[in-house]
Amino acid sequence: MEKIKELLKKFFTRIFIHNFKLKILSLFVSFLLWLNISAKEVVRVDTLRHVDIRNIPKGYTVKRVEPNFVKVVLEGQRMYINSAEYINLDVYVDCSEVKEGENLLSVKIENPSENENINIVSVDPNKIRVIVEKIKEKYKKVKKRRIHRKHN
Repeated sequence: MEKIKELLKKFFTRIFIHNFKLKILSLFVSFLLWLNISAKEVVRVDTLRHVDIRNIPKGYTVKRVEPNFVKVVLEGQRMYINSAEYINLDVYVDCSEVKEGENLLSVKIENPSENENINIVSVDPNKIRVIVEKIKEKYKKVKKRRIHRKHN
């Protein structure tokens, strides 16, 4: 029994204590390799964004927008996607050339941070229905009335 204990002691000493500095260094290097690989991993993220209406011509008003939200699929390295850069996306439709009634407009996306490491994979739906109507102005004739006051 003593012989087995001594063999086990030598075995574990040889495994854990012998060349201890090299073993710690190899653990550190393997950790750095793992960190490098996991940071460069490409991931896809789905996010739901509200659609803004821009450049409405004078004299028009937007009656309805269908749908109000679009699904944007982003792709990029994990460290950039997780850094909340993609939250700054501006999703909008340009109404500068709309006509009265129903208009089918393309969804546009702006990335104010201009991060080149994040790619826009898809936008669903990529067209939005915007119903526009002219602002109606009513003119009403006003009759002049004279108010007579008694002077004291």
